[in-house]
Amino acid sequence: MRVCFISTLILILASGCSIINRLGSHLSEPSYGSEPGIPESQILFQDDFSRAGSGWTTSYSGEGSSVNYSHQGLEFYNNEVEKDYWSTREGKYGNVAVGVDASKLGGPDDNSFGVICRYRDAENFYAFLVSSDGYYGIIKVKDGNYSLLSGKNMDFNSGITRGRGTNRILGVCSEDELGLYVNGSLLSIVQDSDFADGRIGLISGSNATPGTDILFDNLILYQQ
Repeated sequence: MRVCFISTLILILASGCSIINRLGSHLSEPSYGSEPGIPESQILFQDDFSRAGSGWTTSYSGEGSSVNYSHQGLEFYNNEVEKDYWSTREGKYGNVAVGVDASKLGGPDDNSFGVICRYRDAENFYAFLVSSDGYYGIIKVKDGNYSLLSGKNMDFNSGITRGRGTNRILGVCSEDELGLYVNGSLLSIVQDSDFADGRIGLISGSNATPGTDILFDNLILYQQ
């Protein structure tokens, strides 16, 4: 996968431990539509996108790209190259985790998609990404500049579902600690304190080939 930079739940326990430390390297066996190991009492908001107009931003471009409620989910179709699209929802959140099912409906495996937390505006946010060819990374966008916080390059992990199929992605923003879980396994933890709060969101991007088609479903927002 070529890295393209154009294109949970902060549970702080009484002991002071974050959800990342509490759950360890695995949440439990992968489970679509939920995060095993996180109590339902921590759910702040959930959406299966079955009702159009549930608060997510939608868009259409002159090049044929779109973000829209479709197929009982929120579908991102990207008909451009080296381009990211995202959708956010009203609300200001600090210490949260965002979990979602993400399925590739079509297009190249060389893509990127995932969740956003602490979205301040289009030029400032964190993103937790995977690709359909098995790579992952934690991204910071600051003043419009993309940087990879989780390493020099996006890393490969065999636990990511490749090709067509579904991945459960959980992005955790816990104080200055950012964690990415995929299909129940913790893949990366980094530290960054530039953004303390903001909107939550979903993101999908293309690289050299257009046609990326990603469907998001079963989103859950957790907070203590």
